[in-house]
Amino acid sequence: MLLAISSFRCRFVVLAGHDFRERKGMGDYRLYCLNGVGKFTKAHDIAAKNDDEALALARQMKLPVKCELWERDRMVATLDAHKG
Repeated sequence: MLLAISSFRCRFVVLAGHDFRERKGMGDYRLYCLNGVGKFTKAHDIAAKNDDEALALARQMKLPVKCELWERDRMVATLDAHKG
C-alpha cells in the first residue's frame, strides 16, 4: 500500500497497490471527517476500485473522529472514531 500525504491542506490520497497515474476503473471516493457538532472539518481522497476497497482503506487510516465515506454524491458508509 502506498500512502501519499500532502502537507498542503492536510489531504491524503490512499492507493492500494495502484499506480497513482493510472486511475482507469478507479472510483473517486472521499472520506469526510466530522467534528463534535457534526460539521465537516477535513476531507481525504481515496482511490479505490470499489466500495469494499475504499472502506478498507478508510478504516486503515484509524482516524480519531467520526467520518463519512462518499463516492461523489452517494454516501457509502459511516465510520465511528477509532479508539486506540
